[in-house]
Amino acid sequence: MSLRPSAHTGTPPPSPGAPIFPASAQLVPAAAQKPRPGKHKYKSSLGHVERASPTPVPAFLRPRLVGGSWLDWPWKKRWARPALLLAGLVFLLYKLRSPTDGMSEQKTHSQRALQPWSRAPLPTEPAWADAGTEEEQERERRQVFGQPGEGVDEDPDTDELSVPAPLPGMRGATPATPAHTRAQEELEEHFWLPNGLLAVNPYGRHPIYDLVRQAEEEWAEKLRTQSRTLEQAVGEYRRRYGRKPPRGFDKWWTYVERHKVQLRDEYDQILADLHMFYAYTPRSLRRLQALTRTTPATYTLSSSPAQGRINLATANLADGSEREIGMIRSRAQLDMLRGFGEVWKDDVSGEETSVDREIVAATGEWEATFGAGDAPMEFADWELYNERRVRARAGQTMDVFKHGDMSYFGWGGACPNSSPLRHSPPAAPPLPLPAPHPKTFIYSHRESMNPCTHPALVHTVGFLSGHFDRGPGPQEVHRLLFGMCKTEGLHGDVLTVASEMWTEDVGRDPGWVNKTDERVVWRGSNTGILADEHTPWKASHRVRLISMLTERSGVQPVLLPAGKDEPVGQAVDRKSSWLNTVLADTAFTREPLQCDKKQCEEMREMFEWRGLLTQTQQNEYKYVLDVDGNGWSARFKRLITTRAMLLKATIFPEWYMDRIQPWVHYVPIKMDFSDLYDVLTFFRGDVARGGEGNHDDMARKIGEAGRNWSLTMFRKEDMVAYQWRLFLEYGRLVSEDRENMNFDY
Repeated sequence: MSLRPSAHTGTPPPSPGAPIFPASAQLVPAAAQKPRPGKHKYKSSLGHVERASPTPVPAFLRPRLVGGSWLDWPWKKRWARPALLLAGLVFLLYKLRSPTDGMSEQKTHSQRALQPWSRAPLPTEPAWADAGTEEEQERERRQVFGQPGEGVDEDPDTDELSVPAPLPGMRGATPATPAHTRAQEELEEHFWLPNGLLAVNPYGRHPIYDLVRQAEEEWAEKLRTQSRTLEQAVGEYRRRYGRKPPRGFDKWWTYVERHKVQLRDEYDQILADLHMFYAYTPRSLRRLQALTRTTPATYTLSSSPAQGRINLATANLADGSEREIGMIRSRAQLDMLRGFGEVWKDDVSGEETSVDREIVAATGEWEATFGAGDAPMEFADWELYNERRVRARAGQTMDVFKHGDMSYFGWGGACPNSSPLRHSPPAAPPLPLPAPHPKTFIYSHRESMNPCTHPALVHTVGFLSGHFDRGPGPQEVHRLLFGMCKTEGLHGDVLTVASEMWTEDVGRDPGWVNKTDERVVWRGSNTGILADEHTPWKASHRVRLISMLTERSGVQPVLLPAGKDEPVGQAVDRKSSWLNTVLADTAFTREPLQCDKKQCEEMREMFEWRGLLTQTQQNEYKYVLDVDGNGWSARFKRLITTRAMLLKATIFPEWYMDRIQPWVHYVPIKMDFSDLYDVLTFFRGDVARGGEGNHDDMARKIGEAGRNWSLTMFRKEDMVAYQWRLFLEYGRLVSEDRENMNFDY
């Protein structure tokens, strides 16, 4: 028998300091365990979904289950003393013939660092030992690696995986056993955790190889299985959501065919946002809408069957910048719902028609209220939202003004009772953030954004940490509110398309080989949090990013870019000053914003403030970074349209999340940025050795794929198709004739 955790997919990962497996872990026969990740199906409210199951944690990462201590040994048995004497003799003989006998403290440093985890051959001579004298060796080693043990945190604060991990050792040295011994062994799997992260197994190949390969396979399968006919699209809709498509689906399908919209089935986000509102009757939803339209910092659009138009109904906006921005965004929504002015003749009637006319003809009269700001507004309540989902699945209804548990849990109030953020919210971590052990990379960007399973986010993302105490209090009334972004798990806004700053004009953009700067570039303001004496602004994401990438002391543990058939090994310390000089060109621009006078002055002293780059200047860089500000990123469209490789760090899923593939079109980066140096080193190579082991071609391929995706799947027509489909669903939801608002094929 071997110990395995429950296979229940809803079980969250352990919180920091918690045991690896819960007390409820089940004993499962080893024969029943699958050695490699497979596929399993689970049933959600939207139908059957297939997803990868995580790799079972192997024996060497599990806790050792010891039945007793050494004091319990049977010392009085007749065979005990002779056995001990024999063992001592064997050990003595081993030490006498050991090739490492008499090694200096300096040479055995990395061996001790790896024990007792070592299963691979231990290094005996580090590569920097090729220098002529001991003084030169030490000077060279210090220049490249920093002080021994620097940067290794003994008690890391990590919410991804509370398991012990190998300490950073040194790679690139001569193995203590013949090289062919390890080469003949099969590389091991990494650990695909249910929270969207891959935990690195040092005996597997570099994880980015596997992340890219899996992502390419998933993307190819998604493209291959898209519906090609209306009949297929109706069948796929019913398979995914267990109901008929909404009225007007055929007109929508004609539009996506005419405009060659490629991803014709990937609209899961829409019903993921709207489905729980089926727990309310249409009459109740209209009562709720009458209240929602009075919400500050919002505007409301309405349909007019008499005119066949969608118009601005009300704008509940304060004077000044709020009104100015809100009106710009309301016009942008109207532009999309009107198809950016496109008109055509209907194939059947021959009459002139447009997107908004077709939406109104299919849905009738309705109102929809939108948040005017950058950030989400509708804070979730787990108990209430869960009851909505249960009742919606069962076809039952409930009181629209019923509220959930009004106890104060802060951000944890939006999370399941079993989630780490709800039952054991973490304390604020020290700065700079400790390096996670083991190292992790994102494989599911959406799952990695969820603070319920990644509770450290509430301290490291300004939007979350800027709230008083543990987060906001519960809402008495929960509205149906449209927004341009939301957080995974914490907010219930209905995602709509944000077309602000949409562009395909990126200026002069050299091809990959003609770009003159191989560093990653970022320029921006210090937004993301209001910096005053009450907020932890130094821990906010943009401040931490610039602090980390401009640091000139200390070291960073970095995974080196091993070959496809080599184990990645342990992280190696590299001096921050070296890494930041060679890998990054990042800075805040102009002057401090969103801060009180004292904090503004402190920021002004902390950082170098530079001018903005032109598009042409920025396009000379091979790598560009996109990081959240106060909310969603308006620069994403422009950045991914360039030929640079885009690295993106965000907690805000947007409308296109199901329509883009991380590791194919861009590289996802964790919000603690602990994987940033590893990613850059993999593509750039080991900068301490002149870029040895770089994967420049892989980076170029991702950059080109991102640009191609932007030009073919993030067009105006793709945004219109999403909005059209969204409001067909919304119109059916709020219609008094809901049960008959279907498309029958």
